[in-house]
Amino acid sequence: MNLETGALLYDTFHDEDELFRRAATKKILDRKIKRCKLCPGMNIVSCTESAPGFGNLLSPIMIVGQSLCTVCMNTQIPFTKGSGYLLDAALILSGLTRYDIFITNVLHCHPQRNRQSKDYELQNCRKWLIQEICLVNPEIIISFGNSAKNVLQEMKDEVFDVDTRLFPVKHPAYYLHKGWEEAKDWIVRLSLEMDKFL
Repeated sequence: MNLETGALLYDTFHDEDELFRRAATKKILDRKIKRCKLCPGMNIVSCTESAPGFGNLLSPIMIVGQSLCTVCMNTQIPFTKGSGYLLDAALILSGLTRYDIFITNVLHCHPQRNRQSKDYELQNCRKWLIQEICLVNPEIIISFGNSAKNVLQEMKDEVFDVDTRLFPVKHPAYYLHKGWEEAKDWIVRLSLEMDKFL
């Protein structure tokens, strides 16, 4: 507010207005993801339940994984525990938390026994991922694993902003079985890449 004239200075709150618009849009999108029944046997509560993306809607950094694990389904936050610890280590190294980036998956549901996602499931879930990418409009999308990399590369020309960069890396779960030295290299590499967009 201009203290001399009493006029409201709406332009001053541009970022707040944009965040409000995105949050309202995400709330509607999240409800649609939670109600989706396109794939047989998927999105069953506490069994193959879905979870929408999580994090900062204004972030320049988006992480896209493959699908939800059981723990992630229960917490409703992608990359909880397990391989999420490696992601958290890279974020800490960059001075970030999960609230500073946006995290989602190419398949928003949890395939039972963490099986590989089926092609038709990835195709059906694609519209949700497209809407999340368009909503956040990140500068870089970091894909974890082959499913995420392949889906995002197929979508690149039709969805991404011309300046959006795709950066594929191995899924962090791979390093849980490979040893600490390789995991440290992955953490540092991911952190350095994120630092370019901070």
